[in-house]
Amino acid sequence: MKMPMGRFKGQPIEAMSTQYLAWLVTQDNIRFKYWPLIKEALRVLRSRDFDGILGELNVATPPPDRRPTPEQIEKRKAEKAEKLRELEKRRAEERERRRAERRAALMKEEIEMQAALIRTRRGEPPPGTIIDASYYARQARPKPADPNDVSDLL
Repeated sequence: MKMPMGRFKGQPIEAMSTQYLAWLVTQDNIRFKYWPLIKEALRVLRSRDFDGILGELNVATPPPDRRPTPEQIEKRKAEKAEKLRELEKRRAEERERRRAERRAALMKEEIEMQAALIRTRRGEPPPGTIIDASYYARQARPKPADPNDVSDLL
C-alpha cells in the first residue's frame, strides 16, 4: 500500500521509518479518516524485529532546548526597544510636521487678513473684484456721512 497523503505521499508504507509509522498510528484524526492505512502501518510494525524497533525508537541525545537563551532574550528586548524608539521618533517628527503646517496655515490666514485690511484702508478692491467703468463710477459717488464720525467736530 502507498501513502495517500502527507510528505511521504506515493511512497510504500514498508519503506517508511519506524518512528514515522509509530507517530502515524497515534494520530486520532488520521486514524479516523484513514483506518485502512493505520491497519497497514500496524501490520508493517508487527512484521519488523522488536529489538530493531526499540533501537530505532530509542533516542540517545536529548531534544534541542527550544527555550530562548538569556542572550536571545536580551537581543529581542534590545530589538523591541530600538523599534519603539524609531516609532516614537517617527511619531514626534509627524507631530512636529503637523504643527508646522498648522502654524504656516495660521500665518497665511493672518497675512491674508492684514492684506485685506490694508486694501480696504487704501480703497483698493478686494481680490477677485472685476474692475471696469462701473466700479469707478460706484467709487466716485459720495458716501453717506457716518453719524459716529466726530473728526469734523475736533
